Amino acid sequence: MRGNVDLVINATFWIGAAFGAGGTLLLLNSGLVSPTFGWRFAFGIGAALGLIILVLRKSVPESPRWLMLRGREQEAESIVGGIENDVSRQKGELKEPQGGLKIAVRDHTPLRDVWNATLPAAIEFSLEPAAPGIYHPPMRVPGSQPLDPKIYVMP
Repeated sequence: MRGNVDLVINATFWIGAAFGAGGTLLLLNSGLVSPTFGWRFAFGIGAALGLIILVLRKSVPESPRWLMLRGREQEAESIVGGIENDVSRQKGELKEPQGGLKIAVRDHTPLRDVWNATLPAAIEFSLEPAAPGIYHPPMRVPGSQPLDPKIYVMP
């Protein structure tokens, strides 16, 4: 559920930006409100949209992975158990999981982990304009002709 809510929030960013821009035009150019106060109300639109997102975020349950990392195993187990029950009712008996998983409980994500996750992507995307198609080969539609790699390598 959390992933779906995040997707909706991110997908509607531009709708919110357009709403904020339209509201700003209305407040500053229509003469409904004095420009002295109109810009304050325009900033308030952004704050109101942010508060809506915060309220929505608080109503979404945390993911089982996040709960496990914070030492809240019982809550995570109940969420996963509910999902397993729903799937087993629809698809039949589930197989027993194979292997194991090792998780270190922590109260925050270290900056080192953020850096190690972000740096390779930043390097890859910064090199993309210099060599298009090498780092992200173009997608090919199944059944179409293979693409000629020579057109993706700069001379």
